Amino acid sequence: DKSAGTAIIQDLRETTTIPIISMSPEGKDKVSRLLAVVGTLESGILSIPEDADWLAKFEDQIVDFPNVKHDDQVDVVTQFLRWAIRKNKTSASIPIPICSGGGIDTVLLI
Repeated sequence: DKSAGTAIIQDLRETTTIPIISMSPEGKDKVSRLLAVVGTLESGILSIPEDADWLAKFEDQIVDFPNVKHDDQVDVVTQFLRWAIRKNKTSASIPIPICSGGGIDTVLLI
């Protein structure tokens, strides 16, 4: 919930039924935040659709980080994992819907 994020959060809350969760990034920078969850990423508990139209760009950004022009997806993943790890302490799985290209894909944390 930083800079332009506040306006986007407010707009989404008013115009959609998607449950929007406001978060403030923890850690000094994006590299530190990624390092804090890299073990979770490596463990394989994050399931990502294999045929999503956004997958190639997403993987490139994750794999080439921090040497990429755009790194917003990396930061979103780190914040999601931080939230999901805390939330998942009491549940077996958390389905997370993601909008892409007019459809909805689901990322499932098991």
